[in-house]
Amino acid sequence: MQERRGKQDINQVVPTSLAHLVGNSSIIEQVRIALDAAFQDNTRFCHTALFSPAGLGKSTVARCIASEMCVPFVECLGQNIRTVSELMSLLLKAPDKAIVFIDECHELPKPIQKIGRAHV
Repeated sequence: MQERRGKQDINQVVPTSLAHLVGNSSIIEQVRIALDAAFQDNTRFCHTALFSPAGLGKSTVARCIASEMCVPFVECLGQNIRTVSELMSLLLKAPDKAIVFIDECHELPKPIQKIGRAHV
């Protein structure tokens, strides 16, 4: 087997910008508008919920938003948050203006899901 040093497989390349994403042009356009508004107003990216079946790029879109906003990206799995205090700890420890992405949020306990829906 031939060794491939210095070369990346195309599947290892992670998009860092919305311009690198292919498909879902209407969603990308909505995100672009929200990004532009946040830049113009010098504010955080608005609270957003991303819904789609598994494997369609929600995490990738969230990472691209953080990259384009030049802010940290904090990711957590929903099943790792069991109490309101754990959610508050995650949010309070996140750096200022960070994009906090809770993957598999349907795994959050129902009371925590209600809190999240109230802010999105």
